[in-house]
Amino acid sequence: GVAILVGLRGAPKWVAFECPCGRGHRIMLNLARSRRPFWSIETAVPLRLWPSVDVTVDNERCHFVVEYGHINWVREFDLYTSRR
Repeated sequence: GVAILVGLRGAPKWVAFECPCGRGHRIMLNLARSRRPFWSIETAVPLRLWPSVDVTVDNERCHFVVEYGHINWVREFDLYTSRR
């Protein structure tokens, strides 16, 4: 997929991309620290975002991490075991 950075070069304010779930919804994440919640781009190429992306559209949850251009889906089981 493709991610679009919106804003000034070196200081983007948003990142936009199609959700990797394949249902066709667009995700726009705030990168400006002055507004909450905000995400950070740790590397742009390949893309690495922090924290995870967790959205619900039409009662369907999409929760994943973007790490070095790869999508790692978070399962509910992972959430419960990581809190112990």
